[in-house]
Amino acid sequence: MSRFQLPVQMEHWFMFLQIGICATVLFIIDESVHHLLNYNSLMITAGEYWRAISGHLLHTNFYHLCLNVGGLFLLWALHGEYYRPAMLLGLFISIAVTISVTMLLFSDIALYVGLSGVIHGLFVWGVLQDIKYKDPTGWLLLIAIIAKITHEQIAGGDAHTAMLIEANVAFDAHLFGAIAGTLCAFIFKPLAKIKQAPEGA
Repeated sequence: MSRFQLPVQMEHWFMFLQIGICATVLFIIDESVHHLLNYNSLMITAGEYWRAISGHLLHTNFYHLCLNVGGLFLLWALHGEYYRPAMLLGLFISIAVTISVTMLLFSDIALYVGLSGVIHGLFVWGVLQDIKYKDPTGWLLLIAIIAKITHEQIAGGDAHTAMLIEANVAFDAHLFGAIAGTLCAFIFKPLAKIKQAPEGA
């Protein structure tokens, strides 16, 4: 498919929309559910394992929600044709759980909410599909995301973004998400569908 043609078939955008709606609904009722669903390392180790997934759907404020919903839109525009609803759901759960487990094991983050880690994982997964199917933008996008994550690990999270979302940027979640997306590129590899070639190619 041409890079300038958006993946408008329902199967390509349906699950992105569902994730965005779920995050929005949870944001609206946030005060009632935040303490029950957020990533909380102590509560997860105490047996509340659902937080390993649900915490990624919560947000600190409206700006945080908008940034992440915008990220979902970007993922759809770039790589939507690679996805089917069941695949995206499987990727979402796999990446979210991997991020949560690695944060428990290798990070001092005690509380976390937001889709950004999962978005980084899905982005890397899509970029690796681009590379697999010889899309010329794949390597450029991979270099860009590696540079971003490397900069975050060296310099820390962006201060301006932290002010907007009223929380520290959990850049470790971005790193772990990218690692999870890389692993999923091998696990979910047989399910990816090759992008259609542009007409006349």
